[in-house]
Amino acid sequence: MKKLKYILPFFSIILGIGLLVYPWISEYLFKNEVNSVINTYDRKLEDISIMEENKELELAKIYNRQLAESKITLTDPFTQFEKGKSTMDYQSILSFNELGLIGTIDIPKISVHLPIYHGVSDTVLMNGVGHLEKTSFPIGGNSSHCVLTGHTGLNKARLFTDLSELKKGDYFFIQILHQKLAYQVIETSIVEPQDVHKLQIEKERDLVTLLTCYPYGVNTHRLLVLGERMNYQEAVVEEKIQSETNLDSNPSSQWMSSYKKALMLGSIFSLLLIVGLVIGIQWKDKY
Repeated sequence: MKKLKYILPFFSIILGIGLLVYPWISEYLFKNEVNSVINTYDRKLEDISIMEENKELELAKIYNRQLAESKITLTDPFTQFEKGKSTMDYQSILSFNELGLIGTIDIPKISVHLPIYHGVSDTVLMNGVGHLEKTSFPIGGNSSHCVLTGHTGLNKARLFTDLSELKKGDYFFIQILHQKLAYQVIETSIVEPQDVHKLQIEKERDLVTLLTCYPYGVNTHRLLVLGERMNYQEAVVEEKIQSETNLDSNPSSQWMSSYKKALMLGSIFSLLLIVGLVIGIQWKDKY
């Protein structure tokens, strides 16, 4: 019983420390995994000939053109019935690994650097950002509208959790093969899951919408961040100026803030548990 008196508090402390460092460790491991995927993609690009690259881009352009000329019915990526299923033609375009890697997305303001995959299956959304089928591939061009989807509130990584921090005038960047595209946020909106009219193609406009669940932890609505294409070099310069100007007012991470609140409550509970165990053991020893 005396040994138990010391062992239980010890294990409670170890458990508390584990909970304390979990979000940092999980995010660190996830980033390493993501960086490995992206580095492999970058190395693969070195072996792709100009002819192969042009062929892939041409297939994507044909796909986008067909979408622009058709009447497509879209559904919410988080609730659609056949969420994980896609046509073979779609899956074969711009596919650079077994999971269907398309390219990468960077959102400097919220420190996001993630791979983009085909579709919105559970596997895809656990590993990066999903491209919503029946929307344009993210290769740019007039009369195109790409929708990229990411999870909010995932335990092991933040993904699109901090997307709500983006405001009008912010930037995000997409790389497909050797092509680098820049988009400036022109609108953010919160809609019902079934409200997809804002995801439609608009004639002569080059648009990308970033989509995630909202609000954090509730997920009853969808947050849409709409970006419009602009000159890449200008965007890089303006984003750098923007980040330097706002150096002292970087947005706090919702993902990390939520973990801190949970850890605070967990720490209080663990402390009360330890005190209760010690008092209980001492009471038994005494009586």
